[in-house]
Amino acid sequence: MGRSSLDQLRGFQGILAAIGLGCATGWAAEIQVKGAGWWTDRDLRRALSELSTGTPSDIITANAVEDAVFFVMSAVADDGYLRPAVEATIKRESGEVITHRFDIDFLDLLPRPLRGIEVQLVVTPGVRYRFGELKVVGGESAIKPERVRTLLIPRTGLLAGAADAVFTATKLSKGLEQVRLELDRAGFAGNVVEVTSEHKDPVTGQVDLELAIDPGARWRIAQVRVEGAAAVEIPRYSPDELIGQRWTASVEQDLVEQFRRAYYKEGYADVRFSAKQEFNETSNGERGVIMVIEITPGNVVTMGAPDFGGTTAVKREVLARRVELKKGERLNPIEVEEARRRLQRLRALRRVGVHYEPRDDNTRSPVFELEAREPWEANLLAGFGSYEQVRAGVEVKGNNLFRRSHQLRIEAIASVKSLSGDAVYTVPEVFGEAVDGNVRLFGLDREELSFQRQEYGGSVGLTRRSLPWINAEGLVN
Repeated sequence: MGRSSLDQLRGFQGILAAIGLGCATGWAAEIQVKGAGWWTDRDLRRALSELSTGTPSDIITANAVEDAVFFVMSAVADDGYLRPAVEATIKRESGEVITHRFDIDFLDLLPRPLRGIEVQLVVTPGVRYRFGELKVVGGESAIKPERVRTLLIPRTGLLAGAADAVFTATKLSKGLEQVRLELDRAGFAGNVVEVTSEHKDPVTGQVDLELAIDPGARWRIAQVRVEGAAAVEIPRYSPDELIGQRWTASVEQDLVEQFRRAYYKEGYADVRFSAKQEFNETSNGERGVIMVIEITPGNVVTMGAPDFGGTTAVKREVLARRVELKKGERLNPIEVEEARRRLQRLRALRRVGVHYEPRDDNTRSPVFELEAREPWEANLLAGFGSYEQVRAGVEVKGNNLFRRSHQLRIEAIASVKSLSGDAVYTVPEVFGEAVDGNVRLFGLDREELSFQRQEYGGSVGLTRRSLPWINAEGLVN
């Protein structure tokens, strides 16, 4: 069973509670699971312990057993075993042992009342279902049958594996959605893709499918109409260049984003957009689309003085240098977000948020809410090697020296054969936003087989984050 399947099923606790299947009383006793494989059995037992809700009790009720069986069956089915069976062995308070078999239909439930003290679930997964033959009817002019199969059964690695062909309803649904998206991107936005036949062989587990694909007419842009626009110049916007192109959702989204950026730049911070399509008659297998962009620009907003909230651990001058926003300019939310990201790069800050404080009807000040990291962090190091044998050390990090977000990292390691130390002092953004400066000191005293090795030295470096090949160092030994 895949790890992702179990991770998804861990969310069943909330789902079960929402639909009324969660247990009002939890269970303290462990429910044993066998038959799904050693590793999967272990994961299922752990997941079941998390499923238990309410007040822990040594008594396991019928509801609790049935919820556990439902959970186990769902986990197994999600890995392609679509018709599993579970045999529940329950020891009552009286010492009586009863056995009950559940199948996937879940029609035969446990007798009530039931008070158990030990439960063991033995899973019989049954046959594992896999994609078999795929017949595609229609749509050959828009998408090839081989491409449809590739989208339904995608490879998860460089080479196709047996797990790729495992059939589940969820996998089929996702595959069909990928086929629809592929047709959408080709301009067939009105496509219909559906399963017309599904045959499962209960002996071999092969699932044969027949898909009907109706791509419909290909949508092409016939006209672009903008309603409610303010006097804003849209860079690189030419309606004539769009005419005749395939209409896709991404083309429409890109156009709206182009408008949004232009309006933000002019201070329309509250601008709202909506897009819709109107259609011409279909001709020669193509449908003309009139793209309608409706704009509600709102008022032009002026920027007030930027401010900072939350921690005061970092000097204000250090923060202000990274916020290139000026009072009286037009408020551009994109520029405010860029300033927030520049602040977030400071090592001293764990998180940076932003909100706006109104100063008057059309003036707002961005307020950056700052959350600081711990000023000092320490980690203990330990290890073992064949020559140096036992190694131990400590790593200390300073995240906000001199309240300027300077960083210091000191590492000291001792072993039976050696003693080493390393210290790096980093000053962020010494030249522009992306260039950091650092000074490093290091030393090593190590007992080799035939001599005593001693090294010490230092280096000075400049590093540009976006261009890592720029790195100037001076070394003294």
